Order: sequence, then C-alpha cells, then structure tokens
Amino acid sequence: MDGIFRLGRLRHDTVPAWVLPAALALIGAAWGVLLTRLSLWEGLLLTALAFIFVGSLWEPLVGVGAALFLGPLQAWLRMELPEIPALIGQVVFVLAAAIWIGRGLLRRDFHIPLPPLLLPLLGFMAVTLLSLWQPAEVWMGLLEWGKWGQILVVFLLVYDRLRGAQGRRRVFLVIALLAGVAVFQALIGLWQFGLADDLPEHFAIDARFYRAYGTFEQPNPYAGFLGLAGALLAGLVAAALWEWLTRIMNHESRIINHESRITSCELRVASCKSPFTNYRLPITNYKFGLLLFAFVAVVAGLLASWSRGGWMGFAAALFVIAVMLPRRGGCPPRSPPG
Repeated sequence: MDGIFRLGRLRHDTVPAWVLPAALALIGAAWGVLLTRLSLWEGLLLTALAFIFVGSLWEPLVGVGAALFLGPLQAWLRMELPEIPALIGQVVFVLAAAIWIGRGLLRRDFHIPLPPLLLPLLGFMAVTLLSLWQPAEVWMGLLEWGKWGQILVVFLLVYDRLRGAQGRRRVFLVIALLAGVAVFQALIGLWQFGLADDLPEHFAIDARFYRAYGTFEQPNPYAGFLGLAGALLAGLVAAALWEWLTRIMNHESRIINHESRITSCELRVASCKSPFTNYRLPITNYKFGLLLFAFVAVVAGLLASWSRGGWMGFAAALFVIAVMLPRRGGCPPRSPPG
C-alpha cells in the first residue's frame, strides 16, 4: 500500500503491543453507541462513508469510483429514500479530491499534472463561460458550469494516479470500477425493460415492455451514461482483440521469414503449429471475459432504453474512440521467402 499511514515503518518498541487492540476496541464501542442513536439508513450511510474514507486514504481512486456509483442514484434517492441526502455523490467526490490533494501536500510533492487534453478542456470551459452572460438564473448557470470543473478535477486525479510504473497497476482498478457501475445500471435497466411491473405508463413501449431508465428515472440521461461507458468498454475490447491478432500475425511472419533457413522436416513441424495454439483466444482470459460481458450488458441496457438520442451518442462516441485508439503494435508486412 502507498497510503498516508505506513504502519510497517514503525518500530515494534515504539508502541506497546496493547495500544492497537485497545484503540480498535474503543473505536468499535464508540461506533456501536453512535449507531444505536441513528436510524437504519443513517447508520448504513455513515458506515458506507467510513469505508469509503478509509479506502480513499489507501487509494483516492476508490473515492472516485464510489462517487461514480452514487452520482446516478441522485434522482432515485430523492424519490425512494429521502432520508439519505440526494447529493451524497457530490460529498464523496469532494472527499476523494480533498484526500488526493492532502496526500500530495503532506508528502510535499503535490503538483498539477499537465495531460495533453488539459488545454482543450480548459479552452472549452472558458468558452462556456460566455453562456453565463446575463443568464436567466445566475446560480443555476454557475452550478451547471461547476460540473465541468468537477470533470476537470476527476480528469486530473485519474491521470495523476495512472502515471508511472505504479499507475499501470491501477489501470485494472479503474476499469473494474467503471465496468461495475455501468453493469449495475444496465442490469437494472434490463429488469425494468422486460421483468418489472407497475412502471410509469409514459415509458411503455407496448403492453409488455418498458423503456429502461435505471436509477436516473429518465431513459435519455440513462442512455447517455451507458453510451459513454459502453464506448470506453468497446475501445478496451477492441484493443485487446487487436493485440491478440497482432501477436498471431507477428508469429506467422516470423515463420515465413525463416522458411528458407530450415529443413523440409522442420518446415513440416512448424507448419503444423498453428499460431492459435501459441496465442490462445483472449476469451480464455478471465479479465477479458468479464470485460466482454460488461460491454454486452451495457449495450443491451442501452438498447433497452429505446433512446434514439442515446444510440446516436453511442455511435458518435464509438467513432471518437476509434479515432483515438493507439496506433501501436501494427502487423508487419509479409515478406516473400528468400
């Protein structure tokens, strides 16, 4: 772990052995007394926030993932669970960002990263400020513009945490968080599409099926969320398949380039070895299998939303992902024998 607290560095003789168990017992007792004075939902909320706080101390990306999960629940919480603040996702986001900044300040190495897309994003935010010139509602306009500020902070946080050798190990965590939230919403939408009863009549497609809307309580923003997540998952699936195909083509190219250097017997043996035996289908990798399942589920949920705007947005996002896919690992041209 690379969190703030590194207990492994403490010497055994600096802290008595009974201090840690006593402290944990005291914290547990205080926590139990506090929970007895709260309602069920308040206790669950406080416990969840405590776990998110500890997880964010270990890795700020945990807080980002929790905010990504709680954000789409805002409309559902207002209607179904008014006991829980609907803006709890915003609170978790601020908590994660504060921990990220605090970690850097405590280590005296905090600096704002400069990713390639930072200047275009800042330029876009500057242009959108023009829409606040004599607005109908100044406060509402500032709140909407502030959402782009949140996107900027999340962009910088994730970019900072994924840099370097240690950052490469966190890539799977980011993918798992994104895929988990998207699949959660997709499964809710599929249940609403064909299995749920007593849904709003204005979402009915026919006598049996309803438009999926997840916890967004509206199909169009639900489809927009799944469309963006599905495009990212499609890019990851395509990159994995392209890498697999590149390995196969490189393997065949090496065989062809060495045909003139081996005997006829060795050539027959080499020709019997299919590249598919050396490079298995990526579906056999459990990570790729989960990724493919997430992509299929998200696309199914998007289709169930019956949102034409969401479908067009998904197509546009796929085009952008295709343009921005890295152009590395290309197949070398096949050269003739000799």
